[in-house]
Amino acid sequence: ISEATSDEELEQKVLEAVMAAKVAGVGKGDYDRLIEELTKPKVDWRRALKAYLSRYGPAVRLTWARENRKLGEDAPGKEHYGKGRLVLVVDVSGSISEPELRQFISEAYAMASLRHRVTLITFDDGVRDVVEIKRPDAVKGLKLVGGGGTRIREALELVDRKYPKADAIVILSDWEIYDLGDAEALLRKYRDKIIALTTGKEPPRYLRAIKVDLRE
Repeated sequence: ISEATSDEELEQKVLEAVMAAKVAGVGKGDYDRLIEELTKPKVDWRRALKAYLSRYGPAVRLTWARENRKLGEDAPGKEHYGKGRLVLVVDVSGSISEPELRQFISEAYAMASLRHRVTLITFDDGVRDVVEIKRPDAVKGLKLVGGGGTRIREALELVDRKYPKADAIVILSDWEIYDLGDAEALLRKYRDKIIALTTGKEPPRYLRAIKVDLRE
């Protein structure tokens, strides 16, 4: 074996060891992951979220109780009213490939386009960021810091602490999650609100799961 080949093999083994550690939930990865281009969402979120958010309808409705600012009293005005809250828990760990992350953010964009209140929480070996999405375009060009191990408990504790009244919680991951056992109590607590999107392993059977195949 040549010296060059040995170096290449050593480099590959180191890379594999690092990735294995990240999947297992060990180590931090502080590199930026910028999604510059979105792809077509693979889930019909209007249908998938219907049971969770159907009572809200559109964010605006016409009413004769308000005067139309442009047309006066001869036309109904617009009334803004309560929206449902979506909490998106997005895996940005080292086991998530660029195509997977791009798909996750594309799905987030599709959900934000439904005009409900959207909170995006990113996690790897802990919570990385919390972003309130006030308009769909806000998810484009997000600088996502991640690349570490995969531990979801801290993100779920944040949901439990700050967003217990969320109407739906969508977890987007490959479900190569190290601390599922530690997180089980919270996953079961919110099982009626959780949609588990996966690009890899099957989520726990007590959760409603949506499988996304990037090859299709």
